[in-house]
Amino acid sequence: MKKLTRRSLLQSAPAVGLAAIVPAAAVAELERPWVKARRLARELSATLAECDDGTMMAEVYAAKGDRKSFMFIDAEWRDETLRRLAAEPPPSQIMGMFREWQAKYEQACAPTLPHQEVDRILDECRELERRMLAIAASSAGDFAAKLLAITSYGEYSLEDDAGGRFMAEARALAGVEASPPTLNT
Repeated sequence: MKKLTRRSLLQSAPAVGLAAIVPAAAVAELERPWVKARRLARELSATLAECDDGTMMAEVYAAKGDRKSFMFIDAEWRDETLRRLAAEPPPSQIMGMFREWQAKYEQACAPTLPHQEVDRILDECRELERRMLAIAASSAGDFAAKLLAITSYGEYSLEDDAGGRFMAEARALAGVEASPPTLNT
């Protein structure tokens, strides 16, 4: 058996250090992705508790290309924003169709679009207009959206049939049962 001396200890220190490191690296290599993700999440959570009085939160995404893979958000701001968004009513069916019509109309106005493509898109716009007309407006916003679409933002006047339906809808929204007599001027 070799005698343990100070010199022999100093000479073997790098090997002992390496032996201590290799098993740790081997263990880390064996750590499964979800186990690693949970461990890192616990570490991040503990660290965030020490930042800005614990008011921050982190969103972490899988690293892909140039996309930002994480961000920090004030948790109170996020919660308030989510409460506010939840309280807002979803857009009506008419407003959803109007937004679709609006995008198509803007697309049809592109100066470089071939005429056949413009015609196809405008046919889709007319179909959306027809579908919007079939639904009764439940708010002034719905009524305005329908009017803007049917008249292409006021460029065209209402056809007699559509005008009559719009006036009936306007009376219903305003709570007026019938039109007053026509003025004789």
